[in-house]
Amino acid sequence: MESAAASFEGDETPASHDAPKSGRNLPVAIATGLALAAVLILTLFWALLPFTILVTTAILVGLAELYHVLAKQRGLSPATSLGYAGAFILLFGTAWRGPVAISFGIVAVTLTAFLWYLVDPARERITENIGATLFGVVYLPLLAAHVIAMAKLQHGPALTIVFMGATVFYDVGAYACGSFFGKHRIAPSISPSKSWEGAAGGTVIVFVLALTIGRLFHGFDIASVAGLAAIVVVLAPLGDFAESLVKRDLGVKDMGGLLPGHGGMLDRIDALLFTAPFAYWFLRLATQ
Repeated sequence: MESAAASFEGDETPASHDAPKSGRNLPVAIATGLALAAVLILTLFWALLPFTILVTTAILVGLAELYHVLAKQRGLSPATSLGYAGAFILLFGTAWRGPVAISFGIVAVTLTAFLWYLVDPARERITENIGATLFGVVYLPLLAAHVIAMAKLQHGPALTIVFMGATVFYDVGAYACGSFFGKHRIAPSISPSKSWEGAAGGTVIVFVLALTIGRLFHGFDIASVAGLAAIVVVLAPLGDFAESLVKRDLGVKDMGGLLPGHGGMLDRIDALLFTAPFAYWFLRLATQ
């Protein structure tokens, strides 16, 4: 997913919006991102099934990272198997039946979580473990299911590419502008490297690209690409800050180390997760 193209986000990585950090190889990060982007575009324009498999794989990896950190840093015991099953239901269900599968999936996982711990002989920290299980399912597969729903719309592949591309270019633009001009930090206690200058630069770049290039894709006009750009510039950084908040609370720098130069999978898809539901509903109403 994200941007499967080099998403330059995260508060303590060179993928950070505003300043390169030591310990990361930026060329490797870019190469990894471009390779992921190529796979993403290939599967998206091939068929819905391979795209769904790719998205599900990314979400399962991110979910495993989150559950591992919750267990390691907080001593919790989320029902990982239930979380993974919920991801399959939400993502493949959305590919099969559309958004109706999202409400069905989250209800099924919630009820099953209570039953899971009801039969658990240990029955320790029940409230916290149910909360950890559901947090993972809501944060990753539920939000990500809207990307698959987007791909099912009329002109779905084009809409999805523009959506993901806008998110990536916001990150790249904020990173570049923040690196050169960043002086005023937005929230230093949460993500010290992100500046207002970087956010402004990313915003300008997204709107310029949306209004000049985005409207050339099937299904878009000036109003729809402008609306999508507005959603991205508000929610992409919010998704990044949200994951930074969680990481700081859990006392970790990255959620994982799977992707060279990028950190963990969740570190790469946080902006898309927050942006996808709003982008889906906007595009469904504006372009169909």
